[in-house]
Amino acid sequence: MSDDEDKDLFDDALDALDEISVEKPEKVGLPKEEKPTPQPQQETAAFQPPFPYAPALNDPSIKYDENSVRYLIDTNNYKKAIDSMINILRTDNKRVDKNIVAELIIRMVESGKKEYIRRLLPYLTIPATSDDPVLKMSINKAMLYLTTEYEQVINKLKNEIRMIADAIYDQYNTTYIPMTDLVYNIGTSIELIFAVLELMIKNKEINGKIDIAKNIFEYEPKGVLYRCPHCGKEVDLNAESCPYCWADIKKCGICFRFIKQKELVTCPFCNQAFHEKHLVEWVRKSGACPVCQNKLTQTEVATVLCCVCGREIKKGEKDIVECPHCKAPAHKDHWKEYMDVYDTCPECDKKIK
Repeated sequence: MSDDEDKDLFDDALDALDEISVEKPEKVGLPKEEKPTPQPQQETAAFQPPFPYAPALNDPSIKYDENSVRYLIDTNNYKKAIDSMINILRTDNKRVDKNIVAELIIRMVESGKKEYIRRLLPYLTIPATSDDPVLKMSINKAMLYLTTEYEQVINKLKNEIRMIADAIYDQYNTTYIPMTDLVYNIGTSIELIFAVLELMIKNKEINGKIDIAKNIFEYEPKGVLYRCPHCGKEVDLNAESCPYCWADIKKCGICFRFIKQKELVTCPFCNQAFHEKHLVEWVRKSGACPVCQNKLTQTEVATVLCCVCGREIKKGEKDIVECPHCKAPAHKDHWKEYMDVYDTCPECDKKIK
């Protein structure tokens, strides 16, 4: 075979190979993991109370005189005008004339700006609890233009107060509702919450009383006041036994609340029941039972801690001494050893003669 024939044969073989399609074998093994498509993170929405919080009383942009608020209205700065009117009603400053709010409300209503006043409406309750008859009369005159809107807003506010008070009572089994909790969960301001609560108590829409000194609303749920300390069911305030578990219910002679069994102590003279911590604190300060006035020591009513060694002093234990200043109890021998080195009480740090 000639060289030319060999070359032609080789070329034909290459062409034949090109025409053959060879499929690539599939890769054996685990499938490649697909990376998940990153999802945009959803931002947690900030808590929004049902009512907007009141502006700060020390806000320098708040105006308290009639001409300044009129100027804000004339320049269509209604938000700042309403902020100023809210704080005029809230302030305790006797030099601020609150009657201007009524005049400005009427002016805004007559000029067709009624929708801006809605945020101000609940604060019109504050003058309702005022002792100023002129202020009450002027606000009542302004409210004639807003009766329906005011009632809607104030009823919503009252419902929120009842709902939050019930929620705190149900969750924590306490009738002491901090005013700051009401303001945080509802909005508005502490002055307004005080005013609305006073109005609700007066109209018997809610049971309880306000402790202004402690900023607390002492809530009394209708028909029931506390839960049974044994089974947790709601029982009447004056119940002597639980109608559900039939256990006897003891009421503390100091705070008048129901007592759980593990917190119960009694006076050895009159047998009156108390919360242990309440009676110990009372006896430590007064040295007597709050009911029968018989003299008592802390160790006669409860197990307390030695102020020197920190160990328990059992109820009724003998050889116990007390600091003459703070009444802190101590084992007699421990107290003597301590006084040999120091001349002050380890609890109150006052000098012992």
